[in-house]
Amino acid sequence: MRKFFKFDCENNQKEITISGEDARHISRSLRMKGGDKVCVCNGTGYDIHCTIALIDRENVYLTVEGVEKGESEPKYGAVLFQALAKSDKMDTIVQKAVECGVTEIIPFESKYCIAKIGDGIKNKLNRWRKISLEAAKQCGRCIVPKISEPVSYAQAVLECSKGECSFICYEEERGLKLGSVAKPMKNEYRFMIGPEGGFSEEEIKFANENGVVSVGLGKRILRCETASSFVLACLCMENELRDY
Repeated sequence: MRKFFKFDCENNQKEITISGEDARHISRSLRMKGGDKVCVCNGTGYDIHCTIALIDRENVYLTVEGVEKGESEPKYGAVLFQALAKSDKMDTIVQKAVECGVTEIIPFESKYCIAKIGDGIKNKLNRWRKISLEAAKQCGRCIVPKISEPVSYAQAVLECSKGECSFICYEEERGLKLGSVAKPMKNEYRFMIGPEGGFSEEEIKFANENGVVSVGLGKRILRCETASSFVLACLCMENELRDY
């Protein structure tokens, strides 16, 4: 069933009107018609099941058939602290992280970042938030993961340390592995991924001193645009895909 987000509707409404780009997509691209079923989400984690009652030039009018708690969201939170990456790598990171179940993405600037916070960051944030919305639609999520304002490295570490399970992914870590830390059914995981050049030793030391443990992701070095999806997939395996 096609899913659309409308953040100004309530779960107890009997009728919903979709306008703008989504309405045009329904009527012109998807060529849907009266009687077809769609799902509307308002970002609260519920699926609002609807039937198309009427379509005109600018609007799609829906009749609400029922509301239920969405089943597509992980039962755990996953907050990604992502070092700014250059060019369109951040676009890929946001899209794939949303598909893999991230709850929130907090960009940060670290020592080896090529991209900087001040480099047109307002336009970039708007683009990343749109990518998050489109990815959430595509993969059937009930919420749109939040893309927060960028922070400094120190701020990222301090915020990351507040999680029930907090770790920083470091390619030089040879002792502690991800599987030893990311145990199943944590309420919230918070983790940090570095830029193209990785983290400096000083940055790792600062993170460790503030309660964020460094973990290895295996014997292969992952690109910055791959690492977050890899971690989220591992969390999904531990929490959703095993038959315990």
